Amino acid sequence: MQDLLFHSKPKVYGLIYLSLIPVFGLVFFFLPETTGNKISLIESLYFSAVTITTLGYGDILPTNDLGRVIAATESVLGITLIGLFLNALSRVRGETSRNEEILKEERTYREGEIAKLNGFYNLIRPLAGKYKLATIQITSPLKSRKQEYNPDFTLNDMMDLYKPSMLMTQNHNEPAVKYYFSSLSLLSIEVSDLIKNVDLRLFPELEKHCLSFVDGVHSFDFSDAILGAVRNKKMTDLVSEMLEKHEGEVKFLKSNLINGYVALYQQIKLLMGLLDLIDSEISNAVKS
Repeated sequence: MQDLLFHSKPKVYGLIYLSLIPVFGLVFFFLPETTGNKISLIESLYFSAVTITTLGYGDILPTNDLGRVIAATESVLGITLIGLFLNALSRVRGETSRNEEILKEERTYREGEIAKLNGFYNLIRPLAGKYKLATIQITSPLKSRKQEYNPDFTLNDMMDLYKPSMLMTQNHNEPAVKYYFSSLSLLSIEVSDLIKNVDLRLFPELEKHCLSFVDGVHSFDFSDAILGAVRNKKMTDLVSEMLEKHEGEVKFLKSNLINGYVALYQQIKLLMGLLDLIDSEISNAVKS
């Protein structure tokens, strides 16, 4: 009840104020003794308006105690409603001003986070390019090396991961898989820094994809086992033959050498898909 009385909208008090004019006007019209003689409806409304606004011209006056009580009641109600109206108007303006200030602060904060996000994007983009290039080197056989990443690559296509990459910028004596893990490490660090330094609550989809990316890097990490075979030619030849001859579903097997390469296969599928999503979300956020 108190909230209804003191915390209503300005228009509520305004409507009540205006509605009192005809209400009291009808009272004065149907109780002519309050003004001493019979007055018209227009005169009654006029006297009611003059009374509620406390103008008091004096051309029409209450002539008995009942008339004085009614007129005084209308005046007091009018003054009270004007006060409540002005208070409500001030409250609404204050709330509007506070809301505008909050929106301004939020907009400024968001612009600052977008600027930081853009900075990380400029760092992540070339590292993502290197990672994609490294991925191409181990997901397509050397004899039919592709220029673009094939999202439908098979486990068999990874049979030359221990062969040197064909990249001019890389040491030709180093296997392609080593370049893959080094480029992934650099990219993962930058994505992790983005998560730590940018308020990704403002970009929930981007936050979800970045967290999934970092989780995918660690969940499918068999780098020690895979890189441990690099200096053992007999082992690398065995792995290459095993991958080339693999048939059927790509899945983890109990106590089997292939599991590390299954993990690598699944990691690449996951991370390459997430990189496209991350790139799209960052681009949209920066453009906004």
